Amino acid sequence: MAGWQLKVGKLNEHHLTSSEFWKVLNILFSTKAKNTTTYKFCFLKSILDNLFNCDEDLAINTNILLETMTEIYWNLIFINEIKQDIPSKQRKSSKMESIITLISSDYSILNTTPYEFLKNDARQEMNRRVSNEISKYVIGALYADTQGFN
Repeated sequence: MAGWQLKVGKLNEHHLTSSEFWKVLNILFSTKAKNTTTYKFCFLKSILDNLFNCDEDLAINTNILLETMTEIYWNLIFINEIKQDIPSKQRKSSKMESIITLISSDYSILNTTPYEFLKNDARQEMNRRVSNEISKYVIGALYADTQGFN
């Protein structure tokens, strides 16, 4: 079953050795991983950006990661106009591009507006859509690529 179709994935809870960690990274950056968009790479950057935002169990809230990911994509897609997918007959843009384009249009946002200056309701709507639409593709695909860190 494809990772994005999973409802639940059991994660191996042991701490990764540095060798296991590098093995996972090598898989993600190799041709073994399926990458049609930049989602997994951006999600990894979100994890790195939030390493110091862990709770006492050293866990990072998924909503924080997805909000960081949204901010990264806001800058890539809206501010810098960098495409995140190769347009095809089936799809003109990535889901993230569609969400950001829709929100920027609905809220009449200038393409020079930094993410942190967005009105709260626009930011909340964008984060809600990203959470609903993107999280299963990113987290599920990452789980499948890494086989739950086994």
